[in-house]
Amino acid sequence: MEEILPQGKIFEDVEIVHQLAESGAARYVLTPVESTTEAFKPDQILLAIEDITSHRRFEKEMVSSELRYRRLFETAQDGILILDAESGAISEFKPFFFQKCWDTPEEEFSGKKFVGNWLL
Repeated sequence: MEEILPQGKIFEDVEIVHQLAESGAARYVLTPVESTTEAFKPDQILLAIEDITSHRRFEKEMVSSELRYRRLFETAQDGILILDAESGAISEFKPFFFQKCWDTPEEEFSGKKFVGNWLL
């Protein structure tokens, strides 16, 4: 803020990290808010401060989880078929599933969906 304000720069959603002795890093987003009152002087600024520490932690955990899932999915020597629950459309599959289980090229199944026990 000491660098931005004196130069008169416009800013939006500045993310800052603050080190806390007992719990590590805390992350915040600072967003300027236009004041609707005349209580603020022209050289003052009203900031909305949002604590995004848990949000960033969750994002990091999701990336890690996705990576573990991808590794498992790609290295598994099993037939894996993932369907959309509502439409029955094939969303992901291991080529192994079709090659070994049905002895059919995977291209024949791209864009297909299961309806009941039938592949359409």
